[in-house]
Amino acid sequence: MVLDKCSVVRFLALPLLLNLAVSNLSVAQDTTASCVDIDGDGWGWDGTDSCRIQPITCVDTDGDGWGWDGEMSCIISGEPAPQPEFSTQFCTDTDGDGWGWNGVDTCVIDQIVDNTCIDTDGDGWGWDGETSCLIDTQSGCIDTDGDGWGWNGYQSCLITDSGNDNQSNTNNCLINGVEVSTQIDQTQCDVLLDIYASTNGNNWVNNNQWATSSDPCNWYGVSCVDDGVFEVTLSANNLTGSLPESIGDLRNIEQLNLVGNQLIGPIPPEIGNLENLAVLRLAENTIDGIIPDTVGNMDSLALLILNDNFLSGSIPAGIGNLPSLEILDMSSNLLTGNIPDTFSNSNLILFEVSNNQLGGSLDSISETIKRNETFLILQGNQCFTTTDADLITFLDRFGPWNDGCF
Repeated sequence: MVLDKCSVVRFLALPLLLNLAVSNLSVAQDTTASCVDIDGDGWGWDGTDSCRIQPITCVDTDGDGWGWDGEMSCIISGEPAPQPEFSTQFCTDTDGDGWGWNGVDTCVIDQIVDNTCIDTDGDGWGWDGETSCLIDTQSGCIDTDGDGWGWNGYQSCLITDSGNDNQSNTNNCLINGVEVSTQIDQTQCDVLLDIYASTNGNNWVNNNQWATSSDPCNWYGVSCVDDGVFEVTLSANNLTGSLPESIGDLRNIEQLNLVGNQLIGPIPPEIGNLENLAVLRLAENTIDGIIPDTVGNMDSLALLILNDNFLSGSIPAGIGNLPSLEILDMSSNLLTGNIPDTFSNSNLILFEVSNNQLGGSLDSISETIKRNETFLILQGNQCFTTTDADLITFLDRFGPWNDGCF
């Protein structure tokens, strides 16, 4: 329980007043004679019980024109209390949310009767007197808690290091014949349009503002930092079709998450041009073909998730040399061959290749697996073998791993 100043004073004074009441019963009987009003609300304490101060005065504690006289609400001006049907003429809004108090009930402030949307906390949403409403600030990213992320009226957005509203540089993109002010160049705008066209964007679950004459950095699932697209996240959004080759031109992108769609066709080799990409998630689609060798050029890649597709062929050796890669999931595909020896250089903490057609000796990567304590998930493949007894003990912790051996 939290006590205000008046409550603390009253609490500390209570023992003294009680002692006074016990020592002088005549005072306790004549309650109003020694009524002490500590907080000026028209009521006090006489040592035994609450008592009313005489004469009753109307005390306004919050400056709204209404007070308390010890018995009921009172109007400071002395005018009669308003009837409910005329209550808004005395409506006082103390917090700027468009609603006030008239002494009888809550009331709508006159200035929002015309459905003006008022935003009191800067989150891009307001109140129009009847319901929540969207402030027309969709082009600006507002960070209310200082965590580097904000809200632009319909989705989270990343604040730039400069503290600006996600518009650190200004460019013009030509979109559907209309010049649009944005912070990315024409090439990146075109890539986003290619993604929309090649994956049947008209039928996405959410294609808010895509391919319209609005800033591409405010399109659903797109975030920009400085002069580049930082993230494209369109998971479970009914993308159908294949990824365009131009995706390799998003040179600044760090996160691409397209999980749970209906993408088909191969992974474009041009994806290897994304040298800043840290997170690539293409799981739970129907992507087929081989994993391009160019993935081995993506030195910033820390998380590669390709599970539940129809990828075939061998695991590219270059993936084992990626210096930043820590999580790799290629399970539930059609991969064949052995795990390349290059994985002896890896820093993986999770290596998931279950439910493929892989097999062969694990001796060349045994020391790395043990050293990194890598979760190596192998079940549902062909026959894996090793002569390293310690590795056998280690792998047994994660379930069956050589169930393809007879």
